[in-house]
Amino acid sequence: MNRAQVKGGFVGIDVSKDKLDVFIRPSGQRWTQSSKDVNGLCERLRLLDPTLIVLEPTGGYEVEVLNALIKGGFRVSREHAYRIHHHAKGSGQMAKADHLDASMISHYAECYAGEIRPMTEPSEGQMILQQLSTRRRQLVEMRAAERNRLGVPNLSEEVRISCEKIVAVLSKEIEGIEGQIEKIIELSQEWRERQALLESATGVGSKVSWSLLAYLPELGGVNRKKIAALVGVAPFQYQSGKFKGQSRIRGGRSEVRSVLYMAVLSAKRHNPRIKEFYERLLERGKKKKVALVACMHKLLRMLNAMMLKRECYKTSVN
Repeated sequence: MNRAQVKGGFVGIDVSKDKLDVFIRPSGQRWTQSSKDVNGLCERLRLLDPTLIVLEPTGGYEVEVLNALIKGGFRVSREHAYRIHHHAKGSGQMAKADHLDASMISHYAECYAGEIRPMTEPSEGQMILQQLSTRRRQLVEMRAAERNRLGVPNLSEEVRISCEKIVAVLSKEIEGIEGQIEKIIELSQEWRERQALLESATGVGSKVSWSLLAYLPELGGVNRKKIAALVGVAPFQYQSGKFKGQSRIRGGRSEVRSVLYMAVLSAKRHNPRIKEFYERLLERGKKKKVALVACMHKLLRMLNAMMLKRECYKTSVN
């Protein structure tokens, strides 16, 4: 393959546990290699000098590849699988295979190169905070499952004792993870200041601030439309001709949405602005769930403005 044919191309990489499928447009060059050989991948791509590289989330298997490419100085982005999937459907691709996925990812990169924002490498502390926050969430879900089992009718004494033991072990482990999260945040002046700003808003406690620091480092660094799209609380219209359907939220970071939802449940009772907004929506006939999502959007917008201006919460913030 002539190198001049692939200079400045758009690269799509389909990442799996054991291998990487790589496709380059417009040359059509493709290859498959071990997912462990990220250095070899960087060396090969460096010869091709691509304009943009795109991957999609694959349960964490893509993280090592993504970080290696960023360190290597490539323009690379991890795009939401939902967008790539619908781009494939819109392009008429019905078949499903790794090499076809890589081809479609590269096509997506070529089509949206002007809109895609290359990623920067997260700090080591940011990565550890994300992993600890994810582990805490997993343990909380496991504990909730065990507690639910305790409520099963006619549960035998033996099973009850087993469930209670597991709940105790999980609770102790969760406390340990939370202690590690607190220590990591305490070591960073930037994170301490950001946490203090976030928790100045009524409804935002330590667990919500941890998740925002871990999963939404862009908070305060982008405009309110972009932050809402990143989280997935921006409503999308569903309208055609005279028909007007209900707007819905799509995509985004589910980890952030879940903690925002919990924050709003508290804020709608104790935060004057959120409470007033929530009640006004209900008076207009909005369903409770729709009103809660709107409150999540509003709270996120408020937090983004606070972080942008480096100001503590004020009831005048909107």
